[in-house]
Amino acid sequence: MISAKSRKASFVDSRNFSRFDSFLVSGGGKPYFSVFIFSDIGKNHQLRKKYTIQLGENELVLKELDLLEEDANVYKLIGPVLVKQDLAEANANVRKRIEYISAEL
Repeated sequence: MISAKSRKASFVDSRNFSRFDSFLVSGGGKPYFSVFIFSDIGKNHQLRKKYTIQLGENELVLKELDLLEEDANVYKLIGPVLVKQDLAEANANVRKRIEYISAEL
């Protein structure tokens, strides 16, 4: 039995759970499963995927920075402008970003 809190339910489409986030699926008069969990799972999966990709990109940047010599020029893209940055500062920024992303995962 599907009871709608704010919208009329026709069927549950597994590809589009955001439409069903306010529905409660119940059996025997007692609720046992909330469909909005699927939308939460999907959102969490997308966030984890995003952070995993960012972590990989930042680890690659760190490896490339480690290959540079101390007197190498490093530039950071800020908007449409390339700004010169100290190698040690760039290294510290990337390491901090990796630490933050790892904590989010």
